[in-house]
Amino acid sequence: MLRDFDELFSRFDIILGSSTLKCAPSVDATMDSIFPGGNVIEAAENLMGLPGVSIPCGFSKQNLPIGLKIIGRPFAEADILEAAHLYQSLTEWHKKYPKL
Repeated sequence: MLRDFDELFSRFDIILGSSTLKCAPSVDATMDSIFPGGNVIEAAENLMGLPGVSIPCGFSKQNLPIGLKIIGRPFAEADILEAAHLYQSLTEWHKKYPKL
């Protein structure tokens, strides 16, 4: 997996993706309903020690928050924080709240 990421980082400075595999659960959700059978999936970048940051980027049809994940090569924290700052300076998602 690390070789695959090394290959991507030979072509790209950062990788963008969804912060989670599912939209945010409702406030009354149980861990069993979120992760049936206790199958919690760990993010690949965490397992490989790659820096990542998650920032707000919208809401689902159910009005639940969606996060944008920015991943960088090892020790590239400054790059991902700069990308996050740029995104937030161009959008308003970090200032919006869902209707409760």
